[in-house]
Amino acid sequence: MRKVNILQISKLLLLLLSSLLAACSTTGQSSSSPTRVTVVGDDSDITSLPRSSIAFQTVGAEINRSLVNEGFSVVDEEAIAADLGFRPTGRRSKLEILEILKLINTSGKASDFTRLAVVYALSTSFRNSAFGGKVSVLIDAELYDLQSNQFLDGFALPRKIFPTRANCDRVCQEDTVRDNAREIASGVGAGLAKKIRSQAQLGEGKRLQNVGLRHSSVHRSSAPGLTNVYTFTFKYFSPITVIEYMRDLESRCDGFLSTDLLYSNPAIKRYSYSSRANHSSIYRCLTLAIDGRGLRSGRDVLLSRSKGDFTVEKVTSVRPIEQPRFN
Repeated sequence: MRKVNILQISKLLLLLLSSLLAACSTTGQSSSSPTRVTVVGDDSDITSLPRSSIAFQTVGAEINRSLVNEGFSVVDEEAIAADLGFRPTGRRSKLEILEILKLINTSGKASDFTRLAVVYALSTSFRNSAFGGKVSVLIDAELYDLQSNQFLDGFALPRKIFPTRANCDRVCQEDTVRDNAREIASGVGAGLAKKIRSQAQLGEGKRLQNVGLRHSSVHRSSAPGLTNVYTFTFKYFSPITVIEYMRDLESRCDGFLSTDLLYSNPAIKRYSYSSRANHSSIYRCLTLAIDGRGLRSGRDVLLSRSKGDFTVEKVTSVRPIEQPRFN
């Protein structure tokens, strides 16, 4: 009888443990959000296909599809342009593309915000052969982090060759590219995902701690994701208190990478703070650091934030100016 009870209890515990693990796995999956990416074409080279061509647009659509299949959230450039009233122009350079995307990120609309920009160029060449012609297609792409203003990486897909008729003119080449758009764009999503994963492993190093006002530290982080660069400004705190705040952030927030002093005077201390944690997580950690010191936000400390900037200001008591007395 006891053996039966033990077996039943063991099965019940095993079932309970399996349910708990499944719940934890589901929670972990739902808490992560896909990286937002915008795919844009660079047709500044006069020898490349123009962005207005159907072939160029078809390849761009297939690149978007491949990124979605890899789990990215693709923000459509043309939909944003229509929403914000931007008018399409002719050929444009990479500099113009990045300026437009950064301007879009300042619109204040969460639906328009994009973290990564994939800037690609599509070039073709033709060569006659004994049995017709061959169209050679090459995609070059560069990956940019718009939030940290970093060039992450560049990659080119292997050149692909498609048979066609002899003396294939420009229209013929564009038709060939359009008909083979899916094959041409295949691998872009997988290549980009590989670059993102490799970037998530960068920024690791040996932990350093320098005691003093010039506080700087770096340590190894196992948190996945891209590097975010934040700015912390402390007003009217002592140097020791500011350093303690920064160390609190290092210990409380996952994904910390490095911090360094940018500016200092007797009243203001400004630090850079690199982390893989998102903006909301940093804000929560900073709030907990303030509460942990027995201070109340809004009464003892004024906390404000804007994009990647945080300002912590100590509320100082001001003695009223005594008015002169007249007898």
